[in-house]
Amino acid sequence: MKKQISYAVLAIIAFFSANTENVYAETDLQNIVSKYDAKVYGFVELDVFFDNADIDGNGDSVSTAGASEDYDVSSTSFNPRGSRIGIDISDKNNGDWLSEAKLEMDFKGLAKKNTFTPRLRHGFLKLTNKPTKTSITVGQTWAPIAKLHVPTIDAGVMSQGGNIWARMPQITVKKNFDNNFNALISLAEYRKGENQDKNNAPWILSRLAYENENLLAAIGGGWRNGDLKGENDYENINRWVAALELKYKMGLFTFMIEPWIGEGVDDFSRGPLGINNSTKTPEAMLAWGGFSSLQIKATDSNVIALGYGIDDPKDKDIEGMKLTDKLFYKNQRAFINTWQDLTDSIKIGAELDYVRTDREKTHDGFRILLATKMTF
Repeated sequence: MKKQISYAVLAIIAFFSANTENVYAETDLQNIVSKYDAKVYGFVELDVFFDNADIDGNGDSVSTAGASEDYDVSSTSFNPRGSRIGIDISDKNNGDWLSEAKLEMDFKGLAKKNTFTPRLRHGFLKLTNKPTKTSITVGQTWAPIAKLHVPTIDAGVMSQGGNIWARMPQITVKKNFDNNFNALISLAEYRKGENQDKNNAPWILSRLAYENENLLAAIGGGWRNGDLKGENDYENINRWVAALELKYKMGLFTFMIEPWIGEGVDDFSRGPLGINNSTKTPEAMLAWGGFSSLQIKATDSNVIALGYGIDDPKDKDIEGMKLTDKLFYKNQRAFINTWQDLTDSIKIGAELDYVRTDREKTHDGFRILLATKMTF
């Protein structure tokens, strides 16, 4: 079935690539299929959730407990926007070189609960030299550091709750060594936002990792410099981040932990928690955080996961800023969930999320989430 879908997509590509003088022929599709391997993938998912308070990050995901006094208002939502579709393409016949590309989208293009606009998640090409085990990736995909994925069902994957992550346009060179080590260096530039620097450099990121069947251990970090406009003039700002990754599999159990520390780390899904613009001179905020999780394969068809995360900016670095929903002194998250397979492609899930946010007052809340998902 997957191969049939992939061929259908390639047929569409071949059809639209034909010009008006050259009518589409069967050989066009045959040439494409003989040259490329293609796989269409994705899933359709409906999330139904109940919140006992205002903990909604962007219409989809748990973020922080709301800052307003009347934050403890319950709500219910049905959300299919996380459904996604993608295609992987690779070049079969290129000798010592392997050419690959990925294009993937979901339907979260606008942060409104009843809008289903397509949004690019991944769009990159990758060229690998097989003899030297060296690759270059160009395009948008996961940030090349802090690469562990916390196993929540909630789509926010603990953003502002301990997990730093992003899908960043980048140029990344990676080298795999024969002893299970790999290393990379990357130039990455997050999409422009309110705190966009003037004369800015991209993030310069690097990561060293050891990986085998049961263990992943890595250290990564990066630096970026640019000028931000203050009250009178532009101020030079240095941003930096460092992160550790540890993932260990033992039988039915998978344990993960990912601590981090940095200054000006708003580019990694932390909202406005990067630069304090409330004073005459903009300053980068120092913060630390991380998450830990445990997954248990209870049966062949059932997986259980639980975890905890924390995002803790330095209180002094937030002085003078109005503590809105996305700004806080400390934000803590905890979850427990389970996925149960019904068929080879359909499964159902349930999750309990808890969030506790410290500002002048401490607010907290929880979400009960039920999910139905078909993967193809």
